Amino acid sequence: MYNAINPPPLRWLLTDLWMTVIPGSRLNVLELESKVTQSDEPGLWVTHGEMLEIVRWCDQMIDGEFLGHLTTGNPETFAPVVRIDFFDSTTATVVIDETIINPSKELASLLGTGVAQSHMTTRDTLI
Repeated sequence: MYNAINPPPLRWLLTDLWMTVIPGSRLNVLELESKVTQSDEPGLWVTHGEMLEIVRWCDQMIDGEFLGHLTTGNPETFAPVVRIDFFDSTTATVVIDETIINPSKELASLLGTGVAQSHMTTRDTLI
């Protein structure tokens, strides 16, 4: 799904993470999950390269929220340009600022037709 979104290099805020990794993975998923839940921030900031490693080694995303921010300036002060939310291994929601990101046509085949959104919020604001 990440590749279908076709994001530019972003800085990512992980606010929730529960996943399994491909056997033999170099990614210590338990440590990463712990860092997300124990962070003093609203989540864990990761670089573009770190996000690519998560994508590369992910076997199953059970639960997770990923907010992609532009890499220029102070990312904590900017609104996200993409939000990916996985819930209970069954639902995936993607919200994209299409003025910044031009997703591939494959994304619509994966998730269905998009719906216009006026702004991007985190999972916590929706509950």
